[in-house]
Amino acid sequence: MKKVLMIAAVCALGVGGYAFAAGLATKNVNIRSTGFAPRNVTINGGDTVQWKNVDTVAHQVVANNGSFASGILPRNGVYAKRLDTPGLYPYHDGLKPALKGTVRVVGPPPSVTIGVNPPIVTWGTSVRLSGQITPAAVKLGVTSLIAAMRSVVALADGRAEF
Repeated sequence: MKKVLMIAAVCALGVGGYAFAAGLATKNVNIRSTGFAPRNVTINGGDTVQWKNVDTVAHQVVANNGSFASGILPRNGVYAKRLDTPGLYPYHDGLKPALKGTVRVVGPPPSVTIGVNPPIVTWGTSVRLSGQITPAAVKLGVTSLIAAMRSVVALADGRAEF
């Protein structure tokens, strides 16, 4: 059961946050008195969006779902955010909510390949779990997974807990 939970944890990591390794780029968005220019941008996972306040008054970039927020940006102030996970990220100006924009992050869905050695596992047997997550997993996620795997506790009834 312990081994099954570890495999499930690796699979969950593959579905969670990840970064795309190749071709990282930055898209620029200007903040004007009339709105964000361009209002909608599409980037690849792992790319960065950089907002620059070219207006004479302060602005603030805030994701509608709370996933990112800049500080107050004075004239010529800049805020950059790297986005790894595919999806739609609508945002607005926190100081002038009528100004709105959207970042669309595209990329292939993650995939996980896992192998265990030996291929047939009996309770109490030492195993080696190996695999690959594509696109490449975020190092923090892998570190968290390894830490969680080290803290697996086997219970008397055959279950295991993290």
